[in-house]
Amino acid sequence: MTTATMPLPRRRMRANVDRRSRRRWQAAALNLALILLALVIEAMVPRDARPLLAPALTLAALGLFFLTALWVREGRAPVFETGTLWVGATTIYGMIPMIGFAMMRGQWDPMSDSRLQAYPYKPQLLAHFGWNYVIYELAFVVVYLLIRGNASVRTTFLRKPSRPQFWAILAVFGGIELMRLFMKYVYGFDLEVAYTDLDQLAAAATRVPYVLLQVSHNVLSAKLVVQQALIAVLFLHWRKARYRWLLVLWLLWEAYSMATGLGSRSPYMAVIVSAGMLYHRLVKPVSFRLFLAAGLILLVAFLGVGLVRSLQMVDSANATKNILTTGNEFQALFATAYDLHERRKEGTVEVPWQIYAVDLYLMIPHQLLPFEKIDPAQWYLEVIGMANGRAGFMFGVMAEAVVGWGRIELILRAAVLAAVLALFHRWYVKHAAGFWSTLLYLFVSLWTYYTFRATTFWFLYYVFYEFVPVVAFVKLMEFLASKVQRVPAVQQPAGAM
Repeated sequence: MTTATMPLPRRRMRANVDRRSRRRWQAAALNLALILLALVIEAMVPRDARPLLAPALTLAALGLFFLTALWVREGRAPVFETGTLWVGATTIYGMIPMIGFAMMRGQWDPMSDSRLQAYPYKPQLLAHFGWNYVIYELAFVVVYLLIRGNASVRTTFLRKPSRPQFWAILAVFGGIELMRLFMKYVYGFDLEVAYTDLDQLAAAATRVPYVLLQVSHNVLSAKLVVQQALIAVLFLHWRKARYRWLLVLWLLWEAYSMATGLGSRSPYMAVIVSAGMLYHRLVKPVSFRLFLAAGLILLVAFLGVGLVRSLQMVDSANATKNILTTGNEFQALFATAYDLHERRKEGTVEVPWQIYAVDLYLMIPHQLLPFEKIDPAQWYLEVIGMANGRAGFMFGVMAEAVVGWGRIELILRAAVLAAVLALFHRWYVKHAAGFWSTLLYLFVSLWTYYTFRATTFWFLYYVFYEFVPVVAFVKLMEFLASKVQRVPAVQQPAGAM
């Protein structure tokens, strides 16, 4: 039978096989090109920089392998994917510090993290930490790809929220804004401040009753859930020009606010990334090349804003203004683990048992616990004598490994997390048409980077204290609205027309 007379289903199967074969060859060529480029870079850089760049380049190769493996399977860029966000974050958090250290050429940059400058510059020890990142990511990639399998969403369909649901979402958004204004003008507490004003924020926090501070923090943080819901609604009406323009103007405002506010970049970046992921999921899948280009642009913008913010906070005319060697959040996470490693080697740190078990009691309010609830990040600030509310350092997975079982713990944490996220992905594929299930998947995907910045399952705190309350309030308001609509019909006289 010739191709011209071949039945349609068989021709489609043959075409799919051919396309997958082409993708496989393209992916192999892309990965091989990156490996060859890495070897060339290693050969060309100074000898003392090679040990530091080796783990960074290996992380890049691992990240590309993960992306191309999913691309070969699915035939589209893995944009709406929890594993992609995790691998991307881990790769970036590992590469940037190592590249920065390699560029320092044997001594700390004057604008690098001050905690690192307290110790001698040891390239071999720095490289050892770099390979910890590689081991962690490799364990995740292997387990995630095996358990996830070929489960994927093949449609852009999503059930639209009902009109009462939409108005309930807007009402929740309005309530969050009212809470923000109340905290700002009554107590002077405003989370949307520049980092140069953190002292004022810390002083304002002391004036807020503790319970109100806890509640308001969760309420204000839940704003992301509502923003994601509104973005999804706008994309569901993408064919109408006014909705497209509204969304574009909104995203431009978020980008402008991030660039000029000089405060936390995460809230703005979360909205922008959410919009990109939802466009891919609800409107049109983006190409692999566009996906990589957009990711690079966002990374450069994120680092650029961070550099400008750092320069605003220091006054040093002779300081190096290098975006990679200057202290940044990627370097700060490395510094926390490195500092703890050195302190433990000196025998000056005693680790309370709560640090090891924090994931087990994280979501329980401290008032209900029979023991002291310890935030690892706050504990670390006490260790270094900076628990004054004016500074903060994240206590990430690398720090957990330093005070725990080392590389064995990294492998176990990565494998367990990969299994959880892969099974979550398989669950979502079966419920992809649901509005709230899609938002839950998006919300968790955005917070996967916190599995590196904080403890492994810290993101569950945000699910239970931010996502679940928003959904519950929307459902409650929708239920009450439906009851109000039915009351006139029930009370209407029997003979009325």
